[in-house]
Amino acid sequence: MCAVIFAGGVGDRLGFEGIKLSIFVDRAKEETFLEFYLEHLKHYGLKTKTSPMLVLMVSSKTEHRTVELIENLQIRER
Repeated sequence: MCAVIFAGGVGDRLGFEGIKLSIFVDRAKEETFLEFYLEHLKHYGLKTKTSPMLVLMVSSKTEHRTVELIENLQIRER
């Protein structure tokens, strides 16, 4: 299975200054949209004994901040 997130825009129309992937979906846990999505893919993979893939489609405006977000998530996981 492969999931695709179209994350090319910034969240300025939402009144958010960062990229949409970094918006908190759970303020109590400080869980971002990207973390929420990754957690669901992880559980799907465990349940189905598969390795689901994630494709992020980003724009040139959001690429750098998306890479930073992913790097920060990897640091927090350790």
